[in-house]
Amino acid sequence: ISETLAAITEMEETVAEFKDNCAKREEKVAIEIETAKKHSDHVRIAFENAQKRAHEFACVPDNELQIQMKELDSQEKEIIDDAEHKMAVLIEEEPILNKMIFDYDSVTPLND
Repeated sequence: ISETLAAITEMEETVAEFKDNCAKREEKVAIEIETAKKHSDHVRIAFENAQKRAHEFACVPDNELQIQMKELDSQEKEIIDDAEHKMAVLIEEEPILNKMIFDYDSVTPLND
């Protein structure tokens, strides 16, 4: 009888430990699910905002887009003209630069 009682006690301890482990796992899973829901909400909101912006862009009249593109082209031309003017001034000051080929995509400093 004492061996049976010891076995029952051991089984009860094992069952209690198992239940405790299950409760801990369920708690972790619940936290992970809650975190996943929050991430899902963020993704949903970002997607809805992107859809809204795409819709707003699609609703812009073509002539307004053309005006905006012309303005951007004009600004870009001004920047390029300014850069070319500065380069011309620099070449006038340092004639040796006129013989150099400039690679604007290079990561090597001009002095090198």
